[in-house]
Amino acid sequence: MFTLPSLPYDYDALEPAIDDETMRIHHTMHHQTYIANLNAAIESLQFKQPEFYNNLHTVYNERGERAALEWILTDAAATLKDSTTIIINNAGGHLNHSLFWQYMRPVETNNQPNKTVAATLAKHFGSVKAFQEAFTKAATGHFGSGWAWLVRDDSGVLSIMSTANQDNPITHGLVPLLGLDVWEHAYYLRYQNRRAEYVDVWWSVVDWNRLADTITT
Repeated sequence: MFTLPSLPYDYDALEPAIDDETMRIHHTMHHQTYIANLNAAIESLQFKQPEFYNNLHTVYNERGERAALEWILTDAAATLKDSTTIIINNAGGHLNHSLFWQYMRPVETNNQPNKTVAATLAKHFGSVKAFQEAFTKAATGHFGSGWAWLVRDDSGVLSIMSTANQDNPITHGLVPLLGLDVWEHAYYLRYQNRRAEYVDVWWSVVDWNRLADTITT
């Protein structure tokens, strides 16, 4: 049912920020495992919870993969009776990683946000620098495995949050705009326990153009 998305760049395209081997393992093994576990858990509910199973397939067929993942994490989460934890955790892992790949692009010299993004970040955080400092603090200070996020609420207010494990902001009624994986598997091969170094260099591969398409909508 759910499938591994192709990356919008080669595995070595984020060098030297994120190395080829880390990207290959992260994408083809870690991300793929979330998908395999999610699909297996869903299939196990075909006869145990046919309403969930059929509704999920309807959403998937009519609205696509991302909508189906969001449906699992929001509308369906409260009604799941069996396999709730494994489905929620792996759906979150699939969605989070699918977004994460899109948040990045090959390294560019002087990678900076455009005027629209800069103005929006300044409005909500005081300046681009202040936003980056606050986001970096959330990412480096998060205890254990998880994610750091730039999110938007229903009123259009932007904020920064961190989530544990594979929790996604949509489960809190928030729209994820930018996210950074701070699980050790995202950086350990190159940076070992130096998470702060990984977070710092990650800014060189942030796709500000993509953020420009979503930050004001």
